[in-house]
Amino acid sequence: MLKYFYSRVLMFLWILTASQTSWAQSKYVPTGIRVGIDVFEPISRIWQKDRSQHEFNVDIAFHRVLFEADYGHVSIKREGVSKQSNVSIYKNNGDLFRIGLDYNFLKKNPSHSAVFIGARYAMSSFKDELTSTIEKQEYWEGRPVDAQQDNLKASWLELVGGAKVKVLKGLFVGFTVRFKFNKHVRNTHAYIPFDVPGWGLNELKTYAGFSYYLSYRIHVNRRDASRSKELVGDS
Repeated sequence: MLKYFYSRVLMFLWILTASQTSWAQSKYVPTGIRVGIDVFEPISRIWQKDRSQHEFNVDIAFHRVLFEADYGHVSIKREGVSKQSNVSIYKNNGDLFRIGLDYNFLKKNPSHSAVFIGARYAMSSFKDELTSTIEKQEYWEGRPVDAQQDNLKASWLELVGGAKVKVLKGLFVGFTVRFKFNKHVRNTHAYIPFDVPGWGLNELKTYAGFSYYLSYRIHVNRRDASRSKELVGDS
């Protein structure tokens, strides 16, 4: 089901791009690489004291199609996360990965800005630890539990939309809005993880996310760079 859905999304994006004849002769030649960092996550630590995340993004432009890849590292430490089970400390540490395609709706575009929609296949690899948990029962308190889980895996799908705007030579700012769904968590054996890196709270069936990127673009196609200068001169 997962492969079927993702193949349909890729086919939809391919149909959109195949209908554009302006880039047909160079659709297999990258025009630029953009490398960025998510600056929203470090700022969010002001109100999210229990969570730290660093995320990087790379997009490779094939004219109006963007191949996207993300990598991030997430570290979480929660205290008193559940009143029902009286959890004292929960720790979660792991990496997240995303790959996918975006379609840029801007046509005459010498600045290489983007207004896009797309899809991602996301996954994370992590470990977590539950410390000093007293499981409350109906007639007795239960006993303390200390447990750890390694080699946890998760995967999900994302539908995304956003924009990337040039502000200086080579420098871009932009945002991505994410709708996350179809999550699967594997290799659990002691308890259900409270968090999934890159996803959020594990108990939620769907999730919304937001990233704000600062990025720098490098031309990899001299012909494309010359074309950009010509368009700027024409405008």
